Amino acid sequence: MESQAIGQREGAQAGRSALHTAACMGSLVQVVEMLYRGAQVASPSRLHADNGRQPVHLASYGGHVSLVSVLLGRGADPDASDFQGFRPLHIAAQGGSVEVVELLKDSGANLEAQTKTGLQAIHLAAASGHVHMLKQLQSYQCNLAAPDFSSATPLHHAAQHGKLEAVQWLISAGVSIDTKDEEGKSAVDRAVQYTWHEVARVIAAAITKKTSKKTASSQKRSPQPASPCMVHLEATAKIPRLPPTISQQLTPTTNRNPDEIEESSKLPPTNSPSLPSRPLIPSSMRHSPIHLPITDASKISFSNSLASPPAQPDASITTSFPNTSSTPTHERTTAVKEAKKKVTIYVFVCVSQLCACV
Repeated sequence: MESQAIGQREGAQAGRSALHTAACMGSLVQVVEMLYRGAQVASPSRLHADNGRQPVHLASYGGHVSLVSVLLGRGADPDASDFQGFRPLHIAAQGGSVEVVELLKDSGANLEAQTKTGLQAIHLAAASGHVHMLKQLQSYQCNLAAPDFSSATPLHHAAQHGKLEAVQWLISAGVSIDTKDEEGKSAVDRAVQYTWHEVARVIAAAITKKTSKKTASSQKRSPQPASPCMVHLEATAKIPRLPPTISQQLTPTTNRNPDEIEESSKLPPTNSPSLPSRPLIPSSMRHSPIHLPITDASKISFSNSLASPPAQPDASITTSFPNTSSTPTHERTTAVKEAKKKVTIYVFVCVSQLCACV
């Protein structure tokens, strides 16, 4: 009792009234006695450092739940503001008293009230490093990314004051780590500015992790399309090709210039995926009849129209036999079979070369 009386006298001498001093020290009995004697519950403190705070402010900072309840019951305003715009809720969040915050909330205090610099209770809790207070305010649906008047978020304030646990909890809660204030500084910039290196490392690691996740998800959503050249080469590699020797042996030589025969013989290797620089079929063979060298037993001619193949083979391939009454039947049949075989092979070669050109 003597120490409390001494404290009250010192407070009064410094500019605080006896009621303000008792409220700051949590002296419930003395506060009740003073209020019974007619002390003003809403009187501001004359102490310069108190910035005009009322007894409810001082009791809220100390976490004196019973005393705050008494003051509110005697008419104290739960949203009373000091000279800087701080309210009892701000003081309680800064002091880390969850019970006082809950009592003020039930009494009608504004959870999103701002000071003259735009600070809310969530900013002050983060700046003080009170993780339990941040969780409590989150349960009240307070915005964890609320900006103050300088566009600084609670993460900015926690990083500026070096509150590592508060920074880690805010990051785990999903707040943006890339938000910048009006000076263009992010939370990691503030941590570096105030030499909180461990806090800066934690935020930088979170930024790196977020960037890697974005890169992986973007690559998974939009895979790189295959190159048109690769698609063309893969399709070309599947086209069957004949060895150059067989192609030269089966290519007819009638009605062809020596230059064309020499160019058509320069075929690429069998396993080469590249295409020839010009069609493998000479122009003289595309629009003119092709006459195959066959035996005297038969004469076969057909019209090579590669752009529109005949619907019926018999319409484009005509076989005419001379007067071979003196030729034995067995020899005529063998000659006809050989001629038809050569025609079939040549048609296959032409179709294969056409596919290679396409």
